[in-house]
Amino acid sequence: MNTPNTAPKDTTFLGNFGWPWLCMTRWNEATSQWTYANMQFGLYEGVPDIYYETENEPEDTLKGWLPLPDLTTP
Repeated sequence: MNTPNTAPKDTTFLGNFGWPWLCMTRWNEATSQWTYANMQFGLYEGVPDIYYETENEPEDTLKGWLPLPDLTTP
């Protein structure tokens, strides 16, 4: 896990915000905060419904990060 102070602000990565899982994360220039996507589960008319919600966190709440895996190499 990379230290928070080395997190890039020009690309998307997997961020650690203290959840038991990592989240897709990117720096948001408009809010000067990290924006991350968190998967949600619910029911829609009795059928399982999976969706993403985005949240913003202050810069100092990032605990660590990992680059996204390279999926272009076979």
